[in-house]
Amino acid sequence: MRGYEFQPNHECAIFGLLSKTDLGGPALYIGLVEKMRKKEKEVTDIAVMESLLQEAETMRLAFCDGDEPYIVPVSFGYQDGAIFIHSAREGRKLELIKRSNKVCFEVDRYKTVKKDLPCKWTIDYTSVIGLGEAKLIEGKEEKNRALDVIMAHYGAVPPFEYSESALSKMLVIRIAVRSMTCKRSIG
Repeated sequence: MRGYEFQPNHECAIFGLLSKTDLGGPALYIGLVEKMRKKEKEVTDIAVMESLLQEAETMRLAFCDGDEPYIVPVSFGYQDGAIFIHSAREGRKLELIKRSNKVCFEVDRYKTVKKDLPCKWTIDYTSVIGLGEAKLIEGKEEKNRALDVIMAHYGAVPPFEYSESALSKMLVIRIAVRSMTCKRSIG
């Protein structure tokens, strides 16, 4: 499973990834995650988490803006323990990353399950919530590889070419995943 190792204990779950990647050098994350309250809904299989990260159409990215939370939906790509997003060269998201590179992310898959009585309705879902550290990608080659990951995420087939004009108008951000948890409920 590409270097992942899950080691549960009674107080917390510890898991990590150490792999060589051409997208910014070694990708390393080791996460300390608090124990999930509803243990029966917890998913500890990293393959399930990565599968959802590969399938999700939209990611929600959260920041702290002083004492106010801020969340934004983003297009993204995921590879080797890193999330890649693109952005305009200015805006609130960028200002918040410059103040603190700590972010929280969430992806999910869900389906409403309708039953005879409205109070019996439920939702089947799987969600991944994680923490990471955002960094602007500066180099042209690294930026191109990160954009390739995003394009492939949405089904585009390489090779890709990006015009100098398009590249000059955008920033690409790499989020090194530090930890993530997964929860599933099937009604």
